Amino acid sequence: NRKKQQAELSGLKSQINPHFLFNTLNTIYSSAIKKENKTAEMILKLSDSFRYVLHEGQNEYVSLKKEITHIKDYISLQEERLSSKLNIEFSTDIDNYEQDISPLLLISFVENAFKYTSLLRGSQHQIKIRVTLKDKSFTFLCENPFNKNAEKEIDTNWKESGIGIDNTKKRLKYLYPNNHQIHIEALNQLFKVTLNIQL
Repeated sequence: NRKKQQAELSGLKSQINPHFLFNTLNTIYSSAIKKENKTAEMILKLSDSFRYVLHEGQNEYVSLKKEITHIKDYISLQEERLSSKLNIEFSTDIDNYEQDISPLLLISFVENAFKYTSLLRGSQHQIKIRVTLKDKSFTFLCENPFNKNAEKEIDTNWKESGIGIDNTKKRLKYLYPNNHQIHIEALNQLFKVTLNIQL
């Protein structure tokens, strides 16, 4: 039964979001055409991001430091792509960066925030992400503007690609069965995720 669980878990986390890859490559391409200095750094971040998913992502646990670096790289690449559209507030308050956590648990919520915010018209839409750890009590908060009507504009491939929130919920049930609470609400045009785990 444990083998079956492990197989399911690795299946749930082995998915890569092709939209993220294509969009980022397009951004890097246009940066290269303009001969911008940041092109090399963006390629490195994309490479690190995929190395993390393919290598660290297969481990049972990683340090919280690695998980946060992965999220920061992802955010940084999305900021390049959607610069004027977004205002990202990312903060951490962590008492032990070496704390073990299962990899790729947070990225689906971050992906989701960018996915919905990128569909909105206008600029300076705020995404707030906060990660805290105190005495093994871990909290992740993610908040983004949300327009229910915009959902129709997300093509099916994008909706079904990546790790996905439902998959992440399943993994949490397997990995931290009695040690986590997750609360997701879409209220007043705001989508908010609160995840608590006792690590």
